[in-house]
Amino acid sequence: MLKIAWPCFLLFALAGCARQRFESRLERMRAIAGSYELSDFEKSRELLRDSEIFRADEFLSTRLSRLNDAQLKKLFGTLGHIALYIEDSPPVYPMEQVFNEMTIRKIESPSDAEDMFKQYLVAHLFDKAREFMRAHAIPGSPAVPETVKMALPSSATSRAFSVSDDAKTIELESLPMDKGPRVVMTVGPLCNPSGRANAAIEADPVLKQLMGNYAVRIAEPGEMQYLHKISEWNRAHPGSKMHVAYRPGDWPEMNLGETPIFYFLENGKVTHTVTGWPSDEQKHELMKGFAVIGVTAPKRSAP
Repeated sequence: MLKIAWPCFLLFALAGCARQRFESRLERMRAIAGSYELSDFEKSRELLRDSEIFRADEFLSTRLSRLNDAQLKKLFGTLGHIALYIEDSPPVYPMEQVFNEMTIRKIESPSDAEDMFKQYLVAHLFDKAREFMRAHAIPGSPAVPETVKMALPSSATSRAFSVSDDAKTIELESLPMDKGPRVVMTVGPLCNPSGRANAAIEADPVLKQLMGNYAVRIAEPGEMQYLHKISEWNRAHPGSKMHVAYRPGDWPEMNLGETPIFYFLENGKVTHTVTGWPSDEQKHELMKGFAVIGVTAPKRSAP
């Protein structure tokens, strides 16, 4: 029978427990970030606490090199997965450290480089994004805005970037949502259901008028990497332009990553939602949503 000295046995056991804690914490964070039940604000609150250990200087300087390749890749993926929801101190710096360690080990992939580039954009570190793009091959030929206009008072709410038709300029705007009836439609430039929903709305004179009067179309911050696609959308749909959210916290009660969802608001509070676009029959649900927030549809013209 093989005998193992107690100190060695305890070391193996403690190492096993540490690995389990590491794995379980990553799984918990991914589950929170991927939850359909929590709003982006609720995800932010939960993830900020759980992710602190992985963003600490002590962890990055002493423990990062001890992770095996699989753990390192999993940590990088998890930090990227949760970055959209941690607003006060997004995990860009730890992601840099993890990516650099992956580069040293030669285990980084093009998709890892794309994720790192995306996080610079989400954190509005546009110069860093430009430097990174020069040093790494990023799939899909993404763009970094040449001009960024950020002149807004600190008290501004419901902030989002408008995108110029040539995709070279973005400007931070405040889109008031706190008074009267309003609608937020979450969209994505690569989301086919978003495109189908928008086409059906524009083809319906009544819905087109209602959405034009009361709605904004908002993409999550991570869609900043697709500026060219967003500018294409805006050129094709000048009456229903897409904005990119500045921070998820500017849009409480909403899950910007799920598209399309229609949030119907009264004085800044969500009172009704319509989710998805399985067919154009969903137009009837939108009309119900407008009725909930007290908006009466104009009469349709006789055929």
